[in-house]
Amino acid sequence: MGFIVLGLNLVLDIRLEHINRAFAKFEASADNQDPEKQALKNTSFDDLPSWCSIDLSKYMIDRSSLKKWLSTTKNPNRQDTLFWFERQGPKKMTMFFQTSLLFNSIYGAIFLITFAPAMYRESKILSFALYSILSSTPMILLTIQQRHIAAQMTQAITVGIHRKPQIIGTVCREEKTARVVRGFIVVNQMVYKAEHGLLDKPIEKGSNPVESLSAVERADIEKTFDGFDTSGDGSISANELGDILEALGAPVNEKMLQSILNTLDEDGNGKIIQGEFVSFYARHVMSSDDTRSTEEKAHHLFKMFDSSGDKDITIGE
Repeated sequence: MGFIVLGLNLVLDIRLEHINRAFAKFEASADNQDPEKQALKNTSFDDLPSWCSIDLSKYMIDRSSLKKWLSTTKNPNRQDTLFWFERQGPKKMTMFFQTSLLFNSIYGAIFLITFAPAMYRESKILSFALYSILSSTPMILLTIQQRHIAAQMTQAITVGIHRKPQIIGTVCREEKTARVVRGFIVVNQMVYKAEHGLLDKPIEKGSNPVESLSAVERADIEKTFDGFDTSGDGSISANELGDILEALGAPVNEKMLQSILNTLDEDGNGKIIQGEFVSFYARHVMSSDDTRSTEEKAHHLFKMFDSSGDKDITIGE
């Protein structure tokens, strides 16, 4: 039984190697009649993998009744055709590999706990040694082979097989929420510091808060900038800034708006570029000169949401 499972693992290993080669290497097709293949040949990318040149029409014609029955995919794509069970292939391969791991563990445990001691007691040394070699060989080879299969599977089918729409949806919502919250915090800091004259505070010589930002922090700030840059031209105009402040419920007059714009617009060209926004964020949003308590900050942010002023936030707000 151990050698049968070893053989099945070998077949799986060979198939995974074939899939990995299809994903990694481009093989030009001699068929110039297929317009999709011709388009691939004319593309500027020379390293397209060979699955790109699979003839789906021919595959569907040659597709056996057994494969149609085994697969739940009515219209497989090119990557699906690389697997025995088409779109279900990655999941089926994973299930077989997990079963193989379980079998090897049970096989080894039974051999060491039950059969090996019994053979040692009931047989001669030479017979026991021969039995031990024959019985342990598939277990040892399976262990070595499974390490290679695990590496092959990681490369061939990990992308997507461990991806769950619910988790992706949660991550996307968390990222959007974090981006919105950062936007509200930036606007709140702009308004608060404009009201209290903190935007005109001189910068200490020799200090550059931007340099202390980590790559992750800078990337988050740049995403916030993209949210303010509604036109997508790489800069925030006075009109865009005013519209955003108004949309986020920030009570600003013309004087305050101009004060905020003057602070952000370091080169005075009337537009706020990404570097200026990052500099403002590092100097004012992440600074410690805001003397408000956490409760006061939360109260001010709540007022930005509560546009009606009734001390309740509706779904519309």
